[in-house]
Amino acid sequence: MVPKQIEMDGIVRDIYSAIENEDHLSNTLFVLCGDHGMNDGGNHGGSSPGETSPALVFMSPKLTKVTESADKRSPIKPKNE
Repeated sequence: MVPKQIEMDGIVRDIYSAIENEDHLSNTLFVLCGDHGMNDGGNHGGSSPGETSPALVFMSPKLTKVTESADKRSPIKPKNE
């Protein structure tokens, strides 16, 4: 599972770098989502939290600009508080 994660991290990094470096893409929103999660063994289709919790990520150069001046604290308290 780790080699595939490393490969996909590189692909996502390449795509986002292209978005950051091209002026005409400055308003682009890159949405990355999975159709299922995986367990530690790389399997899927079961009912464990890892298998039923797919990733959902929003990335955009514009989001960085919006958050630079914003208060970066989470509105939700951590579970340990």
